[in-house]
Amino acid sequence: MKVENKKLVNGDLQIVLTFDAFDQLCLEHDLVDIVEWYAKGPSSEKILSCKKRMIQENKDKVLAAPAMQAKTMAEVNALMQDEKALCAEIKKLPSYKNRKQREAIV
Repeated sequence: MKVENKKLVNGDLQIVLTFDAFDQLCLEHDLVDIVEWYAKGPSSEKILSCKKRMIQENKDKVLAAPAMQAKTMAEVNALMQDEKALCAEIKKLPSYKNRKQREAIV
């Protein structure tokens, strides 16, 4: 298996996996559709668990941020229901650090 990645202009990360013929042979022994299996597989689960931890660890910090104090209860509730918007607000926190940044400090 070969893995390539690049950052796109819009900020997205593109990852390309190339399975050689041998890898395909082995996967097709048990899988009907390799692409469908991968799309539902470990990367999706990892994204979900990372998002859940990100929100759990930072939700209170977002709610305590000065920018939140100016919002109405309806706006705050809407933000809490929108995971993408909530994660974007978490990333804006001055105290927010991703894993690489946290480990660089230690």
